[in-house]
Amino acid sequence: MVGAWQRLNASMGQGPANARRVDEASLRELGVHPAISSDGDHDDLPSYVPRDFDDELRNRIAHGVDRGCFVLLVGGSSWGKTRSLGEAVRVVVPDWWLVQQARTQEIHDLLAAPTEWTVLWLDELQRCFGADPPLLREHLVTLVRTRMIVVGTLWPDSYLRFKRLPAEGDDVRAEARLIDFARVISVPKAFNDTERSRATEIAEVDSRIKGALAVSDAGLTQVLAAAPDVVTSWEQAPDPYSKAAISATAEARRLGVQSPLPATALPNAMVGYLAPAERVVPVDAWLDRALTHATGRLHGAVSALSSVAGEEAGSVAGYVVADYLAQHIGKVRRTECPPDSLWTALVTHVRNVDDLRRLAGAALTRMRYGYAEQALRRLQLLDLRRRRLIQPPPTPRLLDPTPIRAV
Repeated sequence: MVGAWQRLNASMGQGPANARRVDEASLRELGVHPAISSDGDHDDLPSYVPRDFDDELRNRIAHGVDRGCFVLLVGGSSWGKTRSLGEAVRVVVPDWWLVQQARTQEIHDLLAAPTEWTVLWLDELQRCFGADPPLLREHLVTLVRTRMIVVGTLWPDSYLRFKRLPAEGDDVRAEARLIDFARVISVPKAFNDTERSRATEIAEVDSRIKGALAVSDAGLTQVLAAAPDVVTSWEQAPDPYSKAAISATAEARRLGVQSPLPATALPNAMVGYLAPAERVVPVDAWLDRALTHATGRLHGAVSALSSVAGEEAGSVAGYVVADYLAQHIGKVRRTECPPDSLWTALVTHVRNVDDLRRLAGAALTRMRYGYAEQALRRLQLLDLRRRRLIQPPPTPRLLDPTPIRAV
């Protein structure tokens, strides 16, 4: 009865300042990244795919209902830790107060008037390290003793950096002592087989999960989170050269080139995506800058382009485009034929026979018969070279053993 009365009292507005109920806070407000979009989407976020660590996470939070707790999820950017934590508190304590503090000073203010039935949300705890005033272990101990549930997330590099510090003496950092107070749950970077099986079932009714599962160059959570920013990195590229590099690589994929676009082919392939005035600028003035933007990692996981190593150390053989971005650009430009510069670069530099065969087919479909002929001629030449390499050497002729008669 007392517990029910306290919950009712909390719901009537007796919580801490600037608080709201857990079930009134959207997952986006809690810090969950926006997800990829798909035709027919009506919800802000895709369906949640249960993780194997959910039971442990929710049990630890439930344990804190009567005695308080500090639970910390450790995982990289876009590994799904914030979504899992948000789903957990919404299931276990939906009618509790939720406090999101932007500055450590606000946590100190909460210490002056702690309240029960309150969740303190500390997403990306590393932002509190080195802050003024500092956030110390003693502060969270005080809050937990008032039966407050403290939950947070932390990046692995921050966790490991402070855990490696000396365990004794004056050199112990305040951050390490704070982390040691938490119940730490590790969040894996990728889904295991069981989790992917659950995702496959959910994909039957959620097109965004289905689309993310089809991407091979990143984990499901990274694709869901990073894909919108990858698209933005193309749509809002800082200069025309960066956008041209991404466009050329993506459209090479659309024309059937599955192998990396050769690094030697990229500058010439980009020409048709640039305005005449932009083509005048020397390649050395913009190529490195464009590739730095295109290959920059977003959310620590996905980039518009990924470089493929060459045979020599430090060399780049070519570039591949992110799966999701290739699909997006293919939809956006499906009615546009790629420029002549791309066709020329591809029929000149592509060496994979299967790529050339697909390229010739794409040229025929688009009535670019000249490029189809060039691709087929090159395909024939490469096939001839291949046959010569595997053809066994000719059998040497044996001399006639019959002796020569004297005349």
